[in-house]
This record gives sequence, C-alpha cells and structure tokens, in this order.
Amino acid sequence: MASCNNRTVIVTGAGAGLGRAYAIELAAAGANVVVNDIRAEAASAVVEEILAKGGKAIASSDDITSIASAQKIVDAALAAFGDVHAVVNNAGIL
Repeated sequence: MASCNNRTVIVTGAGAGLGRAYAIELAAAGANVVVNDIRAEAASAVVEEILAKGGKAIASSDDITSIASAQKIVDAALAAFGDVHAVVNNAGIL
C-alpha cells in the first residue's frame, strides 16, 4: 500500500475492534494516523502500539457526534501532520 505513505488518515472508533485494526494496518502501510475514540485511554494505547512499531500516530478523544468536536479532530490532524487525506468513519454503537 505505497499509496498510504505520508497520507494522513483519521480513524474514528479506533480504540478497539475493527477501528484499531484499521489504524494499525494503515500506520504499517506508512500513513499518519489520527486514532480517535471517546475512550482516551483506548486511543492512547493504540497510538503507543503504532509508535512502538515505528509508525506515526496521535490520539484524539473528541466525540464525533457534534460538528464542533469533529472539527477538533480535523484540527488535531492538521496541526500534527499538515493535511487530511482520508477518514475511516468506523465509530458506532451496536
């Protein structure tokens, strides 16, 4: 997945399950990953996994259910990596 090199991807609901898997795989493919989860500890744990493997990631615990909070996620991505190329909208409640 060379197309992921230096691309910034926001992954919502990335603290566990499929979101975590997406975040880890995207980072392994060279993406800068914003690991978003309303559970700050879970998001931070995934970031630590990515960083330990040499990837690039930041954590975000902002809630995607409001425009203002969603903008904070984008702003964090821009501040850390300069651009946003994709969003994996994985967050949800079963």
